[in-house]
Amino acid sequence: WDVFHERAADAFAAVIARAERAAGPVAVVTHGLVCKAFVHRHLALGGESYPQPWSNTSITEAEGPPWKLLRINCAQHLEGFEAGDEIAPA
Repeated sequence: WDVFHERAADAFAAVIARAERAAGPVAVVTHGLVCKAFVHRHLALGGESYPQPWSNTSITEAEGPPWKLLRINCAQHLEGFEAGDEIAPA
């Protein structure tokens, strides 16, 4: 896990560097495990833990610096879909 967290930290540093140069918001699409690592290790939760399990295609939004979470593991955009629907996310 140490190697994974090191790679996730490197990726987070690259995102921060890109965000600092961007004229507007930066979107990052990643797997839930990487998103969990970002939140757990780099974004303040104010002593709270992140929700489990991490929803497929959920949205986590942060703003900074200083970096703070605006929403975490939000899946409201999935409401109304049922597993197996042709247009439902896998």
